[in-house]
Amino acid sequence: MILNRSSAQELWYNRCRTSHNWCKGFYKTKMIVHHYTNYMPWLIFPNSEVLVVSMGSELYSYATNKYGTLNYKEDLWKLEVPKIKRSDVRTNDISRFVLRNNFMVCGNRDGCTAIYKVNNIRRRPWLQYHIQDCHDNGNVEVSAVELIDGRNQLMLITGSTQCASIQFCSLRKDNSENKTFIHKGCDLNVLNISVYKNAGTKCMALNNGADKLAIGLNGNSKPLVLDVNSPRFLVTADATNNRKQAVRDIQWHDENTIVYVTHSGLLEMIDIRTKEMV
Repeated sequence: MILNRSSAQELWYNRCRTSHNWCKGFYKTKMIVHHYTNYMPWLIFPNSEVLVVSMGSELYSYATNKYGTLNYKEDLWKLEVPKIKRSDVRTNDISRFVLRNNFMVCGNRDGCTAIYKVNNIRRRPWLQYHIQDCHDNGNVEVSAVELIDGRNQLMLITGSTQCASIQFCSLRKDNSENKTFIHKGCDLNVLNISVYKNAGTKCMALNNGADKLAIGLNGNSKPLVLDVNSPRFLVTADATNNRKQAVRDIQWHDENTIVYVTHSGLLEMIDIRTKEMV
């Protein structure tokens, strides 16, 4: 999509239009999975080999063929995350999921988090941990998840749009195959860190070194950056608190810059050393 029709952007668009992929028809829209209600799926494409898509409370996986396009007619595997029935109107949809090393972490709208062991992305992962009632005794959804894979333990990080703190849960590593551990959030070694006023957490992302956490807020268009080891904030949000704004998604561009998109569709990059826009 071209928002600003400058000559430079139009030239870039024309170059893309006449590129090899465009000429070969790789730009054409292909249906991957059909859902009968309006739904925006989350997806990951590790190593450009397998596409994993969330749809409701299920994950679908599709492989690429020898031409590099997806075989959308047949899924490699699919799974349904464990669910807890709540008395309110919340769904059991996956709100966010990430792949970290050999673990896939799924945050759920029912207030729980599922961690799957992934030995081979082409094979169906198996559920290793199910953490129930992560925030506010499960009364709010888990909106953002991350995972630090340590030598002897896993550090699960969760956030909620309706909770003004992020939560660090320590999980002991277990190498048993096909064994599932069920925990209550209140029974784990938990560290809560307040983020920003009353703003909840919409998204988060760890850097490659797993020592800095970028946090997108629900209620402010500026992100935070947390030093995980301290813990202290390296980048703080503006003094204004705009409930009509949110950081929808956030990623690390490199070790010093983060890229994020706001609720209004603004794509920005910030250098955490100078705290200035790039």
